Amino acid sequence: MIENRVYGLYPCACDKKGISEKLLSSFQVDHWMIDSGATNHLTPFKGDFLHLQDLKTIATVANGQHIDMFGPGTVVFQPVESSRTLTLIGVWYTPKAKHRLLSVPTLAHHGYKCTIDKTMSRIWDNKG
Repeated sequence: MIENRVYGLYPCACDKKGISEKLLSSFQVDHWMIDSGATNHLTPFKGDFLHLQDLKTIATVANGQHIDMFGPGTVVFQPVESSRTLTLIGVWYTPKAKHRLLSVPTLAHHGYKCTIDKTMSRIWDNKG
């Protein structure tokens, strides 16, 4: 039997009206937000990267704005309430982003499962 491993718990930044600005403004700099609409993982912090490729592209974000993205690269971090580390590959450095984003489609592509409820989000794998 394969046992699921929880990689971390993430504060959920949603309320009935959408994103809770109060919660977003209270995020510490080490937090990542799970985003089901993000195509790629991204971070506005260049210091997050273990390795970053020297490529540049332009992306269109949810509000239609165009922003520069650099990379991709590799980031290792320790999720909130977890003793494990999570290695993310294909992360883009996006200086104008306001928050770090974990892309649900990208996580799913790499074999992870995300669960989201009213107060918490979780990332799982099935590697036992």
